[in-house]
Amino acid sequence: MGAEEEDTAILYPFTISGNDRNGNFTINFKGTPNSTNNGCIGYSYNGDWEKIEWEGSCDGNGNLVVEVPMSKIPAGVTSGEIQIWWHSGDLKMTDYKALEHHHHHH
Repeated sequence: MGAEEEDTAILYPFTISGNDRNGNFTINFKGTPNSTNNGCIGYSYNGDWEKIEWEGSCDGNGNLVVEVPMSKIPAGVTSGEIQIWWHSGDLKMTDYKALEHHHHHH
């Protein structure tokens, strides 16, 4: 049996560069105004499932921005899941960006 939060978690796959660890991993959520939420950025590293937990409350407009330093994610990791564990109201991810300073699209 998995942990309780995994049964109800909302999962969003992500992909990132394997070597660029500048800047922040920024995730935008939209949900019930003033609701409280938490979850994690999860990824597999050396065969183990690792997670960086986040928490935050939506503002009066229902917006929540989570920022995690890219340096917390080991080099070589190129994919994972953004997970929502607890949400006191509705919550969904609208987008994410991993700042890639060295990859400019012309």
